[in-house]
Amino acid sequence: TLTMLRWVFACSICFLMAHKQIRADWPALKRNWPVLFALGSIGFAGFNLMYYWALHHTTALNVAIIQAVLPLMIVGLNFIFFAQRLRWVQMLGVLITMFGAAIIVAHGDLGSLLSLAFNQGDLIMLGALALYAIYTVGLRFKPNLHWLSIVFGLSLGALLTVAPFFAAELLWGDPRWPGIDGWLVVAYIAIFPSLIAQSCFIRAVELVGPNRAGAFVNLTPVMGSLLAILILGERLEIYHVVALLLVFAGLAVVERFAHK
Repeated sequence: TLTMLRWVFACSICFLMAHKQIRADWPALKRNWPVLFALGSIGFAGFNLMYYWALHHTTALNVAIIQAVLPLMIVGLNFIFFAQRLRWVQMLGVLITMFGAAIIVAHGDLGSLLSLAFNQGDLIMLGALALYAIYTVGLRFKPNLHWLSIVFGLSLGALLTVAPFFAAELLWGDPRWPGIDGWLVVAYIAIFPSLIAQSCFIRAVELVGPNRAGAFVNLTPVMGSLLAILILGERLEIYHVVALLLVFAGLAVVERFAHK
């Protein structure tokens, strides 16, 4: 239900913002519909469905740790299918960002990572990451259209993919409609992670390629911690500083030795 509402909102907002541009690009959207539908199904719908599903069967800590693997998956797929590789020193930079992300999610206690117990939810999360890695690498096949038309096409593909799962949840599941706070959460998810963040990520992949763009995924727990400190009033700990320095150092290495 959350995923369905997310893409209903995203499609509606996108169309209201750019209906003239979308109408102008409609013939090209129809020609490229199979690619847009596949990318939207995999990266927008499939990833989100499996991500939320995983959180029903595992802890947020496990999910955050496993998410740090995404850059390696992107690098691996690029190497297997397109013979693109990172330099060894860039790979070292990716590993450094993963270590920094691990420090954040473990709250500075790396020993706690050794006691993690993995379960079916973690396997589901790995499946979600595999889908997003395929989506990231597959962005090379998207048509050259206005960015709002691209996002609308991907969002529409996601909406159509999620619809059968939503119908099944209505018939056989336990759907719960959101209250006021829930609708605000849905609106936030539709505007910021769905439209703004995804548009920025698509553009980043265009500019620097999937390998380099994927490395920045490990900024997610760092940004989350900084927002918790600034907005929620959590304390700034020494491990926050160490993790921040490690992640940025790793990204600096990836960028410094990138092929221009």
